[in-house]
Amino acid sequence: MTGDTDLLAGTPARRLLVGERPVTAVTSVTLDGVAITDHRWRRSGALCRDTGWGGTDSEVIVAYSHGYATVPDDLWAVCRSAAARLRTNPDGKVRFDAAGEYSETLVGLFGFALVEQQVLNRYRRRLLP
Repeated sequence: MTGDTDLLAGTPARRLLVGERPVTAVTSVTLDGVAITDHRWRRSGALCRDTGWGGTDSEVIVAYSHGYATVPDDLWAVCRSAAARLRTNPDGKVRFDAAGEYSETLVGLFGFALVEQQVLNRYRRRLLP
């Protein structure tokens, strides 16, 4: 996606995170209405600035582009698999017969298999110190 804008709270820390990743370009950054050019950005969504990002009452506005040109195959496979599960079981309930008894358990719409969780973890945002 191109031309996205985030309004972020300032911080004295050197790193600030934008809302989406991977970041593909940062077109402008302002701190309390003043253009900032002494920053670096990373695909992970981190904006780095040696002097920090003002104080907690400061406003940082970041105009940037993010996302994948095409969705990675492994991520696409997890999405297809989850969609197929929802199509066949839209209420998200697991039905089972334990010792001759029938019951239903709601497991939620976002129950992912272990192998799917491993794929999703590769694309998950990591919190920076």
